Parts: sequence; C-alpha cells; structure tokens
Amino acid sequence: WKVHYHLDTISVKDVITFPGKEPTKKTVKHNYFSNSEFLEYFTEWVEENDLNKYVKYNHFVKSARLSKNLTEEEKQQIQRDITSGGSKGDTVDFSKKFLVSVHPGQKEQVKLDYYSFDYVVIANGKNNKLNELNLPGNEHFKGLQIHTGNLKKPTAEMFGGKTVLIVGLYVSGSDLMQKFLVDETNFGGSVKPKKIILCGDYDGFVNYKESSELKPYIDSGYIELRRRLKAFRGDYTVVFADDSVAEVDTVIYSTGFKFNIGYLNPKDNLLEEKCGGRYVSPLYLNTFCINDTDLMSIGFWDNPDNYGCYFKQSKVIKFYVLGKAKVPNKQEMSRWLSEVEESFAKVGIPQRFVSVLNPLTQLSDFAWDPLYKMMEGLMERDTIRDKAALDYINYIMKLFSEGKLLKIRDLKKKEYGLESNELHIVPVDGKY
Repeated sequence: WKVHYHLDTISVKDVITFPGKEPTKKTVKHNYFSNSEFLEYFTEWVEENDLNKYVKYNHFVKSARLSKNLTEEEKQQIQRDITSGGSKGDTVDFSKKFLVSVHPGQKEQVKLDYYSFDYVVIANGKNNKLNELNLPGNEHFKGLQIHTGNLKKPTAEMFGGKTVLIVGLYVSGSDLMQKFLVDETNFGGSVKPKKIILCGDYDGFVNYKESSELKPYIDSGYIELRRRLKAFRGDYTVVFADDSVAEVDTVIYSTGFKFNIGYLNPKDNLLEEKCGGRYVSPLYLNTFCINDTDLMSIGFWDNPDNYGCYFKQSKVIKFYVLGKAKVPNKQEMSRWLSEVEESFAKVGIPQRFVSVLNPLTQLSDFAWDPLYKMMEGLMERDTIRDKAALDYINYIMKLFSEGKLLKIRDLKKKEYGLESNELHIVPVDGKY
C-alpha cells in the first residue's frame, strides 16, 4: 500500500475491516477505502494491538523444511554458519518440527538466519507471484508491456495519447479502465489514452455491455472489446483469438497472480503447486496441509472478497495450535478433498477453482459440515459463519431493493458467447 500509491480497494469496507475495529469518519469517507485511508486504518490496527513486536520486517523466507528430513551434512553446515558468527541461530532446535531459513535485510544477501518452530502458517496469500503471459512474438513488440502488479508509479508517458490494450476483463482490468475514465489525472498527470482496447473471455463482457455509463465510450469506439489475446506480430501489432488484429502502443497485463510456495522443498512432500501455480494442494478446508497439519495456511483461496475472513481462519488455527480443535486423520481429509475435486469435475469446473472453496464463506456442505465438527464446543454454529460475508450478502440485497443493481436473466449464448444461459448480476451505470 505504500508502494502502489494510486490504488483503491475493490471491496466495500464492510468485508475488509477487522472485527471490533470500525473505520472512523476520519479514516474513510465512502464505502471504499482509498490507498491512504486503508493504510491509515491498517496502521491504527497494528498500533492499537502492539503487533510490531511480533513482526520481523524485511526478512525474506528462503526455505521452510521438516527438520527430520535434513541430512546430517545440512545440519552441520547450519551449525557452522551459526558458530562462525555469520548467521543467527539462537533458536535452532532440530527436535522441533520445522527449520526455517531467512535472508535478513535484502533477499539477495548470501547470509542466512535460522529459526526452529513447532508450527508454520503460510500467509503470503495469492498476490505474490505475477501470472505473466508468454505469448508468441511478444519479444519483438516495441511498445511497453507491463503487469498491473508492477504498475507502481504510472506516468503520463506510459498511457497519454496512446492506444492501450488491457489484457483481462476482471478485477484489476476493470479497475484500471475506471481509473482512466473517472479521473485521468489520478496517476499523477494526464494519462488519457487515445483509445482503450479490452480483451479477454466473453463471459467478462457482460458487465461492460450492460453498463449505460460505458455505452457512449463503446459506441464511439473509444473503448473496444476484443476476444482473448493470442499473439504479437511485428513491432506494434497484436492478434486476437478470432484472428482479428490491432495496432497498440502499450499492453497492460491484468492477468492476476499465482500462489508461491517455492520455499517448501519437494523432498518434504508437504504441498505442491498445480494448474500453473493457480492451485495449492493437498489442503483440508483450504487451511491444513493434509500431509502434515502442523503446516497451515491463511488466504490460500482464489477470491478477492475474503479479506474479512482472515480473522476467522486465524481463530480456527489458534484453536488447533492450542490443542482444542482436532482435524480428521489423513485418510478422511484426503477423501474430503477427492470428493470436492470430483464434484467440481462433474460440472466441468476447472480444478484450480477448488481454491475458491473457502470454508469460512462458502455456503457449502463440503465446507460447513467438517468445520462445524472440528469447532464443536469452541464456537457457536452461527458465529462460525463469517459475519462480514453475511453482512455483504445483506448489503447486496439492500442494493437490489433500492433499485441500484440490475438482475440480467437468460443471457443468450449467441449474443455473449456464453457456454449456457446464466444468471448474472451487473451494476447500474457501471457503479459498484
């Protein structure tokens, strides 16, 4: 938030605030946090709870290993690093389950410090590793190519008076387009492009085609909708999935992120990245590593509206670490995961979308039944369900009743390129 100074939140404040910490009027004036508002709110939370004493800033994890799998040679090398004075290792105890090595200061440093732990919680989430596209011919493109994750200090030179191609029609792509349209000086100078081309899957076009706010831009040709980007040709030409072409100056990849667990060693057989880094498995309730439940995760789901659920997930982990909550045996957890993946496969949902099944918000028997059993006697059934998520549902229904949202029924496959007739919710006038 200190680096990406131009950002606003994509979710209403109700679902991304901490329980018991309401934003003040001073902190946030609207339903969405601006960059400075969220940074101030988050800083207040840290200071009020004296959290800084628990955090080692600018420490980069190189590896998290199972101590039992370290070779004698590896253990001896760690001891030599410590006794030579080049590394810290006061807390190293090979009888503890995990040995974690970190770079203190800068990630490029050769020096490593070592720590031993009984439990490890992965909390680096999904927005950690760019989901970059490597399309044919992109090495010959002479214009600017940049991922939104690297768009830290946009300048007028990047976009002003240029034909800009935004690859990806979902969260970051739509937000970026709104930045161009709503406040062309938002990036620190006039960045109004000559033309904006949006490309991606056709199911993402629904929100754009039905928006009366965007209709004048689309009708005038200032905004153009195209199919998925397929390749680059020559200096400035791009080719789309239907073989149509366009001349562009700047390409912005709004293609999201991948999970990153590169610090886990495959020799330990804990977790693995699947589906090109879009899915981490095997996890029980997207929280507990099935191969060793003392390795846990917070935020390993593919859904941007779950910030308010981290607190709940932390509570489940807390009860487990205290020995009050018990997880099933490995066989039962594996059976649960297989049933989830099979149920997705039956209806044609890609495996990577299992990461959307967040047990703390999804109203699914797959998630709730085992969670209720695990937390029995520790939390009331109603309080297990994340209050922020339920408040969000009520908030959406309130907007419906006030006529601020439209329901679009029976969208035709021919018109929108959908696989089937679907029910979509779209904002009135493109406003969220």
